[in-house]
Order: sequence, then structure tokens, then C-alpha cells
Amino acid sequence: MKTPNFSKTSNLKFIDSKNLFESSEIQNPSTPSVVKLNDGKLILLFNCNFQPIDKKNSTVMISESKNFGESWATPKPIYNYSGWDCISMGGIARISDNHLMIIIGRIKIDHSLGGDEPFSGFYTTSKHSFDQGQTWSKEEKEINIFPFWTELYGTSNPHFISSNKLMWACMGTKGRDQGWHSGVTFSSYPHTTFEPPTVIAENENRNYSDIDILQLSKSHYLSVIREHVTKNSVSSYSTDSGKTWSEIQKTGFQGANIKLFQLSSGAIICTYRNENLNPKGISISQSIDNGNSWENIGQLYEPDDPSDVEHTPGSLCGYPDMVKINDTEILSFFHTYPDKSGKISLRQTKLIDLSQQ
Repeated sequence: MKTPNFSKTSNLKFIDSKNLFESSEIQNPSTPSVVKLNDGKLILLFNCNFQPIDKKNSTVMISESKNFGESWATPKPIYNYSGWDCISMGGIARISDNHLMIIIGRIKIDHSLGGDEPFSGFYTTSKHSFDQGQTWSKEEKEINIFPFWTELYGTSNPHFISSNKLMWACMGTKGRDQGWHSGVTFSSYPHTTFEPPTVIAENENRNYSDIDILQLSKSHYLSVIREHVTKNSVSSYSTDSGKTWSEIQKTGFQGANIKLFQLSSGAIICTYRNENLNPKGISISQSIDNGNSWENIGQLYEPDDPSDVEHTPGSLCGYPDMVKINDTEILSFFHTYPDKSGKISLRQTKLIDLSQQ
């Protein structure tokens, strides 16, 4: 893969990159999600084919790092269900150091159905940890807030509205792979049930899905959302802590697997799989006006030879997540396109936030 490359107008600098969890037991790790605790410990959730448990279907795994990603503990399986692919349905969320939550689920894939999301079965649930991820509860009841598919996708989840109330980005469908719409939902302690969604983006001629939210000030939030038909991502604002949202507007880029992140300067970066495909891979756009306008600032990931990779369901790169490990350093995580042998890699990349220097 090519070295990450950013424009002179960006506030990012590439430092180093490496593959994680390369072993015969862990095949095709993907869909990373990371949180940082107050003591600096990182906890990483991802999916893979974990050979000791299930050679056919995917398992949700967890690992931790106590040295800011220099090394990682041996991953442990946390969710497997016989006959189903178990995946992240929202990743790991830090409510507090002593209350972590994973939004996970299980799916059955049937590529003969076609479409971007060829699922013949699905189930979304959660687990909770009250000891910094050392042990986890049994799965909670099904999370089912949309008519059909429900996913609490939002890599920056959750957002604290009050001491007891959280806001979560979410998305779902009206039928099998149709009527995709995105918005937010709210929960109160113990955060095992969720309110009906407040919809941000919905149109009978469009399909809105992957969403992330960033807090701009006390009650001011920005959302960026994927759209499947035209590929044009959109944004919206709330100035009342998510109760209502502005009319959506185009961002100017075509992104999936949205991740919003604010640099020390106040500039916002949006990292996403580039659905424009020119170039293929994971792109970053930057806004210096709270998301009103965006400028492409480069590539976090690009395969060496784009003609060697297929951009089709089941063979897509993406799912970027980011965490700041100190005042200037950022760790990003994502998975690659399959290589010629079909191998997917989970990539950790270190960046510098130049705006702090």
C-alpha cells in the first residue's frame, strides 16, 4: 500500500503504520473500534475469523494496549454465535472508565440477494463491562428501533446530553436493504434500552446510512451521513442537543464509514472510504468552518495498484476510527482491501496533529 499523503493545507503528518494481529489464528481482522481510558489504556474491538472457535463465520474480538499502541495484548473472543457472522454493530463505547459498552450483532450473508447489504438475517444487541473491559455481561435484549435493520453506527458514540442521558448516532431500514435512513436515539441509565429515533436524513429516492456526530459546543452538533444512490455525503446541524436537525446539505465528497474528529486548532477532519473511487481507499477531508465547507487533504490509505482490488460488497476497505493518545499524536485504525490472496489486514497508523505544534 502507498504511504499516507496529506496536502500542505492539512494539519496532519504521517509518522508510521503497521498491521495488527498477524497470526494463523486470526484471519481477516476488520471493522476496528477503539476507546481510550483516563489512564491511557486503549481498548480495541474488531471482527475476524478466529480459527480456534469458528473457521467459517466471524467472531468479535477484543484487545488492549497499555503503551499507546506500541504493543497489544493477545486478542480474546467476546462474541460468537454458531452459524452466524458476528460483527460490530456500533463498536465499543466509553460511557465512563468503569462503564464500557459494546454494540454488536450477528448477520447471515447471502450475496445472491444483491445490493450493498445482502443480509438474510440480523440481530443487534449490546454487552456491558464495569471493570474496564476485563469481564462482560450477557448480551442484552435486542436493539430494535427501526422497522427492519437497526444499527447504532457512529464511531464517536456516545454523546453526553446530561449526567444521565446519552445521544447515539444510528441508522436503519424500512425493509431488506431498502428505505435506509439515519438519525439519533437517546438512552438513560443503565443504557440498555433506546428511544425511537429522531431522523436526520430520509428520502424515498435515497438511502442514508453510515453516520457520525461531533460536538461543536455545549448544545451544537454536526452530523455527516453516507448516501448510497448518488454517493454524495450530506451534513446537518443541531443547536438543541439533538432534538431537532437542520435540512441536510451536500458535503462535496462521496464517503462511507464516516469518522469525524476535531484537531487542536478546531479544524474538523472527516475520514471515510472514498466511494468516488478516484482514488480508491480511505480519504480525509477537512473543514475549518464547522462543516460548512470541506477540502480534500489526502489519503490515509490507498492500495499500491487500485486495479488489483475489487470495490464490491464483501471486499471493501474502510471502517476508520481514531483516538488521540497525547497532545499531538493520533492513532487511526482501519482495514484494507483484500490482497491478491484474499487477505485483509487491520492497520494502525500514527499521525501528528501539527496544529498543536
